[in-house]
Amino acid sequence: MRDKQRAMVALATGLMMSGTAAFAQNGNLTLLHDALHLTSAQEPVWKTYVAQTAKGDLAGSRRQAVSRLLPTLPSTRRLALIRAELEEEVADLKDMQRVLDTLYAALSPTQQRVFDAKTLPPSGSQQ
Repeated sequence: MRDKQRAMVALATGLMMSGTAAFAQNGNLTLLHDALHLTSAQEPVWKTYVAQTAKGDLAGSRRQAVSRLLPTLPSTRRLALIRAELEEEVADLKDMQRVLDTLYAALSPTQQRVFDAKTLPPSGSQQ
């Protein structure tokens, strides 16, 4: 049972770290910004996107805390904690989707292609 619980948390973590979140965590936002050649009108939406990606650090800390706590809990509490963590992951994903949709809509088709190419998960990734 413990392996299944860990797999669930790992899956949620993998989903959060795919694509743009992994790109942001690797410190490549400046490179992405430069590659996009954003206009001054696009900058506010970009700043919102950057702020949202920064929340990934908090989510990562939360996941680490959950992982440390799981072995200390009885089965029913572990499952409840995993469920709560997954619900938080879904909420985080929804927030990222909303912000990303807004940014993407503000980009030109050429910028969208650059964004798509630059934010692919690393090759060989299992996300």
